[in-house]
Amino acid sequence: MAISYINNATGLTTATLTGLTQADDIMIGFTFRDGNSTAPTIPAGWTSISSSAGTLNNGSCVAWKNATGAAEVSGTWTSANSLIIDIYRGCDLINPIGTIAESEGSGSSVITYPALTCNKSNNTSTVIAFAGHRSPDVNLNNATFTGTSYTNRAFVQDATDTAAAHDISSVNSVSSTTQTLTGTNGAWRARVIELIEAAAVTNKGSTLSMMGV
Repeated sequence: MAISYINNATGLTTATLTGLTQADDIMIGFTFRDGNSTAPTIPAGWTSISSSAGTLNNGSCVAWKNATGAAEVSGTWTSANSLIIDIYRGCDLINPIGTIAESEGSGSSVITYPALTCNKSNNTSTVIAFAGHRSPDVNLNNATFTGTSYTNRAFVQDATDTAAAHDISSVNSVSSTTQTLTGTNGAWRARVIELIEAAAVTNKGSTLSMMGV
């Protein structure tokens, strides 16, 4: 079962997910914290992918959760300034996360998303690229990429910062790419994450998705 992007929810420390998910969707949450190098706190029930204190007065964390139905809640991502939750279907339910990479910079309107070689080499992975920037003026959602052609998926802005999510499907690697923003220079942090497709199994001559086993 190929991975498909379903929807997203955004907010500051919480986001409204009601009606956006169904059982066995995988939710990927990204937060950005402006003005403090301590990473936000991941809510109970979520599994950490990466939680980092920035060296440039910002922190961020990424986590995932397996949805149980349509009544999912985000929980509170304590101390976050921006929160994005992307929802995907068709991911491995036990180990949906493959390779991850991150980068950061300061005093710039150019964000560099790092290169990544996927854990799976058969062009079945989806790669998500998240970024946060310490300025409310930048245009993270619409800036053109130079390099990997990510699709813009989500954007959130508060009084002091912005964050966005992008993805590209059916790949086994992505090259480093830059995104030149319109607006104020500032510190930024980017995360690139591989989502692994649900495996297929053969059962009495029929190929079944692991999602239905």
